[in-house]
Amino acid sequence: MLVLSRRPSDTIRLPDLGITIEVLNVKGSSVRLGVDAPIEIKVLRGEVEDKQKLSKQLIIADQSEHAVRNKLNSLKIAVAVAQKHIQQQRHEQAANILDKAIRKIEIAASQNSVEVPSVIDPELNRGIEVKEHSDNNAVSALLVEDSENERTMLAGLLRLHGYEVNSASDGLEALAFLESNQKPNFILMDMCMPNLDGASAIRQIRKSPIFDAVEIYAVSGQTPREAGIDVTSNRIANWFRKPIEPKKLLGEISQNFEPARN
Repeated sequence: MLVLSRRPSDTIRLPDLGITIEVLNVKGSSVRLGVDAPIEIKVLRGEVEDKQKLSKQLIIADQSEHAVRNKLNSLKIAVAVAQKHIQQQRHEQAANILDKAIRKIEIAASQNSVEVPSVIDPELNRGIEVKEHSDNNAVSALLVEDSENERTMLAGLLRLHGYEVNSASDGLEALAFLESNQKPNFILMDMCMPNLDGASAIRQIRKSPIFDAVEIYAVSGQTPREAGIDVTSNRIANWFRKPIEPKKLLGEISQNFEPARN
């Protein structure tokens, strides 16, 4: 480190970088400096840089926690789907789902990664397809989730339990669906999504009295405070934190909506 002694109005120049540092004032133990630098060079006080580094670290940690919650959620739903297949005597499909989930967990563990790849396989969706013709008496759901893996697994679980399910990958798709289709009995809404997040979508939905009777359930890795939405004023029936307990979710829904028998 180069150590220099300077008086007020003295300067230090870094000609290769085009930077000039001038001592403006000295008062007690405090020195006031002026820094003239090209616009493309960022100049920060040390404490500001430290705060920015800490903020980035917190963001990365939050993203990692969100990723872990989402992946655990997918796996828990996969287990619930397998259990339902077993109840319906579809043992081969149940075994396939569980084997694939276990393999993905082993791969993620060996790579020391939070990323658990999709447990979805086209063969695993047999028996949970969308009906070609809607049953007017069926209880219908709109599932809004940006993760394709979670969306497919949760939709499959709901269908296995007798619900009709349409899905959207973000809030904008959800609003577009509601504008042009028969309103669902209930909505399952994720919060952290691109284009339009769940909190904003719910506020838009609640502005229209047409959807007053539609129950909304939040399914998110975030808390209501983190998502920036008030549960009571937006009439959110329940908030399920990821990774969800499928039995608890299905139990809550079935209290209000009796599904068709499979």
